[in-house]
Amino acid sequence: MRPSPFRTLAVCWEEGEGWSELSDAVVAALSEEVSPWLEIPGPGRCLVATRGPARRCGGERALARLVAEVTRRVVGGRSVGVGVAGGPDVAEVAAAVSAARGGEPVVVPEGEDAAFLAPLPVEVLAPADLADLLVRLGVRTLGDLAALDEGDVLGRFGRQGLEVHRAARGVPSRPVVAGEPKKSVCVREELDPPAEHADGVAFAAKRLADRLWEELQRSGSACHLVLVRLETCHGEVHERRWRAEGFFLPGEVVDRVRWQLEGWSKSPADCRPTGGVSLVELVAEGVTASVGKPVGFWEREPESTQRVAAALARVEALLGEGSVSVALRGAGRLPWERWRLVPWSVVGLQGAGALDGGRPAEKKVQAPWPGRLPPPSPVVLWPDGEEVELRDRSGAPVGVDARGCLEGAPAELRTREGRRVGVVAWSAPWLFDERWWDENRRRRCARLQLVTAEGAAYLLRREGGVWKLEGGYG
Repeated sequence: MRPSPFRTLAVCWEEGEGWSELSDAVVAALSEEVSPWLEIPGPGRCLVATRGPARRCGGERALARLVAEVTRRVVGGRSVGVGVAGGPDVAEVAAAVSAARGGEPVVVPEGEDAAFLAPLPVEVLAPADLADLLVRLGVRTLGDLAALDEGDVLGRFGRQGLEVHRAARGVPSRPVVAGEPKKSVCVREELDPPAEHADGVAFAAKRLADRLWEELQRSGSACHLVLVRLETCHGEVHERRWRAEGFFLPGEVVDRVRWQLEGWSKSPADCRPTGGVSLVELVAEGVTASVGKPVGFWEREPESTQRVAAALARVEALLGEGSVSVALRGAGRLPWERWRLVPWSVVGLQGAGALDGGRPAEKKVQAPWPGRLPPPSPVVLWPDGEEVELRDRSGAPVGVDARGCLEGAPAELRTREGRRVGVVAWSAPWLFDERWWDENRRRRCARLQLVTAEGAAYLLRREGGVWKLEGGYG
């Protein structure tokens, strides 16, 4: 039987912050002794297609032992994990399990990816926000998720949920590149004079990454695999292939160039560059159709929205990943759940239409949410809360009884700093009983709104016998 093209070996090792000479040494060793066709999802991780290397080594288990041996030889006493499975996602999970078990390679038999993943928690594959939602809905393991209908998952959780669902079912999303890709987009720039410092190379890489991104956008494409090629004025060449979890943005490409140059400059003396970098070349190898936010039959995204999206992407490419955030409409009872700040690098993968206020979440936003804050929403939020005291005219503290009624008429608001402000109006408190079914996460409190003599309005929370400021209305 012909082996599956999706079978993948993943290796992970204990790594510090960012890209270091250790990662570069591991990749160099694996390129020389195992296969030159490696993918690097990030620091401390590496992928290789098993077809070919496994045949030469006498099987996948022998290949896994060889990779583990080569990696340990480079990293010394650091933790190492090696996993083999039917696709990159499951292989990386198997590698993490291997590292947790002391480094013994984990080889998942062909066709048994779903059974291997079934007992694992959904957090293993799902992003944090999606995993939290799944757990709250009672879907705690990947086996629970895989048992759901694919159409129901797509309708409820969108494309991101569908991808995690397919991974949980053991459906490989893609093969690791095992040969020269046929479709690619290449940009390059010669540096004259050669750049002696990393900042100069990164500046050139930024220009190239912007050009590459613009060319891909013009053709409606995106890439998840980039080859970075650096050449010095003395003819020394350094190449690495980098894999993104989703699609590459310009800032992410620049980060990879920095990591690669840092690792190269700290490699053994006989492998280090002896001159300045004279050529930077970026090749987008994993080019596919760009998947944006779907729109209605008669609707197209306004040109102004597209311009805003392009501007945000450029600013983030200049300042770094995670430096630009946008407000997206959310769902929930608490004020800070109704709107949340999301990094543009995440929103950008979902299309510029995400700037419209999150219409895909409209049904969830308009759900009943008993106990939710009525409009208008506070202008300023303090999620942790600032402790205050609420007292009546006699100076006695005002509390809330078990039925949700005030135990007195509020007359004064006192802060921890000793500041006292008169209270002229207030709402009836409403009780808030969250996650009553979960003993460990249950939360019961009361909220009320009040207006002070200074004309300011606040949202207060009463919990555990203490009043706290949650928000201000201006």
